[in-house]
Parts: sequence; C-alpha cells; structure tokens
Amino acid sequence: MKKPSLLFLIILLPIIGYAQTTIKGKIIDQVSKKPLSFASIAVQNSSTGTMSNDAGNFTLLLKENQSEIQISYIGYIDTVILIEPDVSQYTIALKPYEYELAEVIVKPLTPLEYIKEALKKHPTISPKEPFETRAFFASKVSAANAKEAGYRLQEAVFKTYNTNFANDTLKEPSQLLLYREDVQRGFTSILTENKRLKKITKNSEKEKDENEDEDEENTDAEDSEVAEDQDEDNVDFDINGLSNSGPESVIEEAKSITQLDFFNPEYYKKFKYTFGEQTYYQGRELIKIDFSNKRKVEGIFFTGSVYLDFNDLAIVAVDYNERYKIPFIANALLKTILGVTINAVERDVRVRNQKLQDKWYPKEVVFDLTLTIKQKKLYEDLSIAQILNIEEVVIDDPTPIAEEHIFDRELEYTEQIFPEEGVTWEGINVIEFDN
Repeated sequence: MKKPSLLFLIILLPIIGYAQTTIKGKIIDQVSKKPLSFASIAVQNSSTGTMSNDAGNFTLLLKENQSEIQISYIGYIDTVILIEPDVSQYTIALKPYEYELAEVIVKPLTPLEYIKEALKKHPTISPKEPFETRAFFASKVSAANAKEAGYRLQEAVFKTYNTNFANDTLKEPSQLLLYREDVQRGFTSILTENKRLKKITKNSEKEKDENEDEDEENTDAEDSEVAEDQDEDNVDFDINGLSNSGPESVIEEAKSITQLDFFNPEYYKKFKYTFGEQTYYQGRELIKIDFSNKRKVEGIFFTGSVYLDFNDLAIVAVDYNERYKIPFIANALLKTILGVTINAVERDVRVRNQKLQDKWYPKEVVFDLTLTIKQKKLYEDLSIAQILNIEEVVIDDPTPIAEEHIFDRELEYTEQIFPEEGVTWEGINVIEFDN
C-alpha cells in the first residue's frame, strides 16, 4: 500500500503546487472613504497582480504560498496586507502621501527641461531585447438615448511578442488566447438606423470588393447592387469601430507614449508645464509635472500629468484628458451628409509602467472615450472604455508568435482564437467594469 500512496502523492504535487485562492476587496481613500479607481494590487517579486476597477473593487487569484499583497496608488503610501486563510473579502484604506519640508526634492531644472531629459533617457532604459507579455484586455461600448440603453462587453487575453520596445514606431504582433463577449439588451444606435450611413457603408464595401479582385469587378458590382435593393436594413453600424481602437492600439498607446503631442518638441510652446506636488508610487519618489495647452494642438485641448522617477527620470506614469472641439465646418458637413452632428468628444487616458531587471516595461493602460451625437431632436451618448492589464512579462527565452496566429483587428475575434495550454479564464485576473 505504501508504494501506490507515494505515487499518488507525486502525481498530486503539480496540482498542489498550483493551488489557487481567490480574494476580493475594495480600495478606498483612508480620509474621504471614496473608492480609488485602478489601484495596483500585486504580489511582490512575482508576476501575479491586477488592479481595481473604476469603482475600486478587485478580484485577485493567489497561488499557494502567496500570503501578502501590496497595494499602490500614485499619491498614497504603499500598503502591504497579510492574507488570512479564513478571510476572502477585504476593504483596504490607503493613506495619502504627505511629505515634510525636509523631504522636498530639490529641482534644479525647469519642468520642460525635466521632460526633455526624460525623453532623452527613455530609449536607454526601455528594453531593446525581445520579451513576451500576457495581458487581459477588456472593451465596453455603452450607448444610451431617450428610447433605450445597452452595451457590448468584450474580454480577451493576448500574448504579445515585443522585439524592441525602445523603438516606439515598431508595431509588435499579438496572439489572441481567450475571448468572450456579452451584449446587454442588443442596443440599436441611431447611427444604425441612419439610411445615409447605410448607403455610404454599402458603397464602401462594394469598392473594397472591386479593388480586391479586378477580374470579378462587374459581377461583384451587380451582386452588391442587388443586395442593396433587397436587404438594405441588414447593414449595421459597428459602434465599437468608433473607438478606432482595440488591443493592438492600446498596446501601441503604452509603447509610443513619447510620441504624444505634449512630448513633441514642435508643440512645446503651445503647452504650459508646471511642477505638481511631490508624490510617491510603489516605493519611489516621483517628480510630478502638470501640463495643459491654451491653444488647440491638432484640434485637441490637453490637460494632464507626467510622473518621472526621481532617480533615473523614467516615465513611470502619464494621466491625461483629451477634449476634441469639432470644427463648425466639419459638423456642418456631417449634418449635410448624414443628418447628424457630434457635440462633446472627450478621452481620459492612464498609462502605467513597471521596472524589471533595470529596464522599464509596460504595465497597464486605461482609457475612456465619450461623445454625444445629435440627430434631429434625438441625442445619444456613447462611451468606449478599454483596459489593458499586463499580467505576466517573460524576459528570458520569449516565444515568437507564429505568422498564422498573428491577430488582425480587421477580422472577427472569434475567427482568431489560438489558445495555449494552461491558459484558461479560471487562471486570469479579470477586471470588471462597474455597471
């Protein structure tokens, strides 16, 4: 009996070693008791981690022997929590960071000079060697008008092979490992019912077919015209396409951060850069530089903050708001062509980086785009929120993505799922949008 028992234990060892515990919690401000959105929750010295959602709530999967978590938020003192075996729900209050006069960092340079120095150092402290990431991605497109409201939620897990992150113009390939979606109430946008837009969409699709295959040009055109006459109402406007984004674009947002307009020397004179209060994040003193522009840059008004590591001037984080002012002529043209006008367009963006082995890697990107559309007397509010949280970074021996597995955002998600062994939804730290 001893030998079978020993063999049984040996077989069980891998399972025991990967046993997981799920904990849930809420991150709040110690003073105001208000929730802290997108706080970082991590197990130190490991790739295990997640962040709170926009309501401060989080769910975290812990492996065996992981008994402590560290919560970090810019402007607050890091808090370490000991996980108790019989507790699965936590409310964690973070204390705002307060510095004494003696601790104030002496800043010998102007805010703009610090920006310039950080941009100069950025290529030297970004990884040039290949590395691999696994990330959770979520996109929620919500719409509401006087008649109805609904949303479409897409969740996915992507593997990305980065050949040279220091080259911010190089697009890196990704592989879709997991995907699922949820459509609430099957919302119909006023744009979906816009007959003028349907006709334009039809013509655009027809031209694309003609260009792809010139030999069948006449046949394709005839078929398209017949379809237009018979089934015009079946053409739907893809609200998610309004974001002009997806996982690749969100990854590019982190990679090409230095290409943003407020980092562009061509526009320095249009921005105002000032020092914010000295602050703190994940055990690091940060230099905060606030910025805004009084004159439009590429049709956009910016306000935001850049957070630089005091020691190596790395770009640790960037938070900014973009407000688009639609030109009167553009809106007049939209009204003439489609019968609609676009009012407010705004986008909030949050980028966080992390330091691993003396180099700075991407960690998370969050953005929320909102706009209001008017058609006759009907208003419709649209919101596109997206989250990318990098769960794992593989620096040693990363695996390139097979060409046939490279994700193409022009194609349907469901046609491009190439799972990997051991990667399941049960083992992913999912960040849920607050309803």
